Amino acid sequence: FIENTINNFSIDPWSAYLINNGDVDSFPYGIIMLLSYLPLSLIGELFDKYLYDFNSFELGFKLTSLVFDYLLLVFLYYLINKKSLNLLLVSYWLSPIVIYTNFIHGQIDIVPISFLIFSVFFIRINQFTLSGLAMGFAISSKFSMFIALPFFIIYIYKTKGFQEEIIKFIFFVSTITLSLNLPYLTSEGFSQMVLKTGELDRLYALFINYGSEYRLFIIPVVFILSLYLFWRLNRITQDLFLVSVGIGFLSILIFLPPAPGWTLWVVPFLVYYIITSKKDFFLVSFIYSFVYIFNNIFQEGALNNYSIFFNISALQPSSFSNNIAFTLQQTLSLLLALKMYIYGLKRNN
Repeated sequence: FIENTINNFSIDPWSAYLINNGDVDSFPYGIIMLLSYLPLSLIGELFDKYLYDFNSFELGFKLTSLVFDYLLLVFLYYLINKKSLNLLLVSYWLSPIVIYTNFIHGQIDIVPISFLIFSVFFIRINQFTLSGLAMGFAISSKFSMFIALPFFIIYIYKTKGFQEEIIKFIFFVSTITLSLNLPYLTSEGFSQMVLKTGELDRLYALFINYGSEYRLFIIPVVFILSLYLFWRLNRITQDLFLVSVGIGFLSILIFLPPAPGWTLWVVPFLVYYIITSKKDFFLVSFIYSFVYIFNNIFQEGALNNYSIFFNISALQPSSFSNNIAFTLQQTLSLLLALKMYIYGLKRNN
């Protein structure tokens, strides 16, 4: 998609891509995601085309992920008050989930979750305009970041009241999001690739039948419950705010069909909890990381990428063992969410 955008410039890159028979599922992201990956990818493409074809285009693309990965590490460092640097490096920079998701599986969710953490940092230093801008960029990278927005609004309201701060935040989130996305709402390509993406269908994959006509969707119910528990807290500190956003994401992942990129959203909040709680949490999250990677590598289709290293047929697990591994992953997700919630309540009487 990005290569097509570089070689066939258009003010509507989504429609231009589909006109060139591109895959509709190739880029279910917004304009900020495109603008984030374009500069280094463009430099690499020009290098390949006019100097030497060294696959610099792909290198530029992956370097973009590395840049955002590093920026996220830096902002986490300041969020934990420059403490426990070694633990931060082990739990985030060397996280198996982060390395696998960004640089092996090739997901690019590092961009929206980075902007989300930038927004948290700016709230902490009382820069609500910058926080709103960062949140608008996060949403305009991937619309799923709307999930975190209610937690931010509740936190600002509980700590600052209905004052200038919350008005600034909401105004800039709304302004940035609308100005970046309204021009594309009439685009057929944007509609098919971003607004009607199959990614969003995951949110409605789990349901309970109510007779023959109605369905109760589980994930929205669980998310609203998480939001309500957060709203009911009388006093919300930064610790509890970050833990609660992490629980909000985890509550969705627990009931979500496998989605490799989405798991990355939780990692910064798990890391924050690991460092601030100093409990036995690191071991559980470490086990969770490898169960997650196992589930992704040993899924049919993903395994083909590793066929040059081993005999696929000999290692392909049965559907039963796949289900057991997935059950373990979701159980660990639930355990992490419960531990984070209990920790948040104990730390914030």
